[in-house]
Amino acid sequence: MVDKESLLYVLKNTVAAKAATPLTYQAEFDKVMQEEFDKMMLKNQDIDTTIKTAQDKIQKLVDSKK
Repeated sequence: MVDKESLLYVLKNTVAAKAATPLTYQAEFDKVMQEEFDKMMLKNQDIDTTIKTAQDKIQKLVDSKK
């Protein structure tokens, strides 16, 4: 059972969170993440190397967009 009064309160008083604006280079970011994830899952790259490589590549991407 659902408490009608509680449900109505939630429906009337809940404020939706604002969606984040995607980065202008979001597609490039996603590509880097996917490539590194694939190396980890398919080529047995260890997680520490995956994280470090992804961080380095993403930092270079961010720096190039400043």
